[in-house]
Amino acid sequence: MKRFLTILFLFAISFSYSQTPQRERKSIEKQIVEAGVHYRNEDFEKSLEISKLALVRSFKINDPYLIAHSYNSIGVIYDEFSQSKRAIEFYDKALKYANKTENDSLKDWIYSNLGSAYYYNKIDVKKGIAYYKKSLFYAEKIKDSTEIAYTKLNLANAYFFYEDFDSGYEYLSQIRPYFEIKGDAEGKFYLLNALGVYYSNEKHQKLAEDFFFKALELTKQKDMKSYALNVYENLVEHYKKYNNLDKAKFYSDKLRQINKTLFPIKVNLNVSK
Repeated sequence: MKRFLTILFLFAISFSYSQTPQRERKSIEKQIVEAGVHYRNEDFEKSLEISKLALVRSFKINDPYLIAHSYNSIGVIYDEFSQSKRAIEFYDKALKYANKTENDSLKDWIYSNLGSAYYYNKIDVKKGIAYYKKSLFYAEKIKDSTEIAYTKLNLANAYFFYEDFDSGYEYLSQIRPYFEIKGDAEGKFYLLNALGVYYSNEKHQKLAEDFFFKALELTKQKDMKSYALNVYENLVEHYKKYNNLDKAKFYSDKLRQINKTLFPIKVNLNVSK
């Protein structure tokens, strides 16, 4: 399953500052937001350049909050190019400075990024779960219902990876009403896909397929073609489990086809400097 909604570029900037110059702080904030815009537009080189400039300026005014933001932004870019260990180095630095602030949202986001780096890249899934739980602590502390829901969804999938389906489903059942009632299309998709995984492993074949196909239908309705990859991967494993090799091959072929269509070879970005 691909990474989702856990690598956060921290667009939300707080204005609760001390007496150091407001103009410089606001200028650095704008740089961090600009770096995020370039990241979303896949101009990663520009995003990295701006993030580094913001980091240098943040150190000059000795602002832990903005230093943490800047380190996190750089970590996100390394993560995008699967340089996970380097990403974790920057997330760790971001966390060090975030812990010098009273901003619990910032801590929530960075812990979440660390959890995803360890879990989705399969570096240390248990450590990823531990970081997600720390993220959840802060999300619950600030009563951010969206962050709580997505963190529990990440936890559910991480436990599923370990085949601890009881622990995973406990988190999934807690957030199911949220996503069904309030969730956006992306959240509803991941809920449906996770329920498919759960019921597939609980040997409820038909129910699992119902959830997988509902997830696929949502990708068509909302023009979320890349999300179908997650479902195809899970359908391949699902049909292998039930010895339906023809359907497993069918979805394996669809997976290869959509990979070629959506993800041509990505240009390598030099982020090692």
